[in-house]
Amino acid sequence: MLRTTVMGMMGWMLTGSLLLGGPLAANADEASASELKRLENELEALQEDLQVSVEAPESFRARLDDLRMEVVYLKVKSRKYREAGGEGSGLGTDEIAEVSRELARLRKDLESSVDDATLSLSIGTRFSARLSSPPAGAASLAVSFVTDENG
Repeated sequence: MLRTTVMGMMGWMLTGSLLLGGPLAANADEASASELKRLENELEALQEDLQVSVEAPESFRARLDDLRMEVVYLKVKSRKYREAGGEGSGLGTDEIAEVSRELARLRKDLESSVDDATLSLSIGTRFSARLSSPPAGAASLAVSFVTDENG
C-alpha cells in the first residue's frame, strides 16, 4: 500500500510538472540556445542599421527598443529556467519566432522607408560605408565622391 501511494504521488508530481512546464518538462517545441543567440545577432544588426540611418523615423527606434526589451526578457526567462534546474532554454520556438518576425517586419519597414540617400560632407571629412545587401529592385549601386567644389 505504501509503495502504491509513493508511486501515485510521484506520478502526480511528474504530471503536474509537465502540465505546469516545470523543470522536469520536456518540450518538443523548445527553442535552442543558438536560436536565442541568432535573435540577439539580428537585433544587433538592426540596431547598427538604425544608428546609421539618418532618415529613420523615431517610431522605428521605439519599436527597436521594445524588441530589445523582449530579447532581454527571453534571456532572463531562459536563465531563470536553467537556475531552477531546467535543461535547455526553457523558451518555446513560438516565442523566438514572434520576436524574429517583428525584427524582420521592422527591417522591411526601415528598408522601404529609405529611398535614395544623399549625404553632404565637408571637405576632408572621413567616413566609411557598409552595404550589407543591395537595395530591393536595384540593378546596381552608384556612389560618387566629390573632393572639392569643382568636382
